[in-house]
Amino acid sequence: MALLIDTNVIMDYITKRTTSPNLDASIHAIELCAEHNVCGYVAFHSIPNLWFSLRRIPQEIRRQWLIQICNLLTVIGKEHDKVVRALHNTDFKDFEDCLQDECAIHANVDYIVTWNISDYTISKIKAITPVQMIELYKV
Repeated sequence: MALLIDTNVIMDYITKRTTSPNLDASIHAIELCAEHNVCGYVAFHSIPNLWFSLRRIPQEIRRQWLIQICNLLTVIGKEHDKVVRALHNTDFKDFEDCLQDECAIHANVDYIVTWNISDYTISKIKAITPVQMIELYKV
């Protein structure tokens, strides 16, 4: 199984946000990737998005967290044609979600793993939650 892990799942994992009701499933999903039970990818643009979102965290810690993610997941995408295709795609409400779908297509993944599956109703790659991913892995 190959998966593109969305930024919100990674954010739960690296920050261990105790306020997130999804924390355990996010951790489990990424651990499955880390153990090479599934092939995990992260979209190239998720890395600077995470860097910015975590700007209140000291730079040294942010850098360590993102290096860890890049060691657990394969960074995919950044090709000119994918960005241009995403810019032309007016069906997505959120450009970043469209880029996620383009990266998922490029990596030939089975699913996009996200907590916001409603953002991906028109994506070419099906979106599932970490809970659904864990259930699929058990099968």
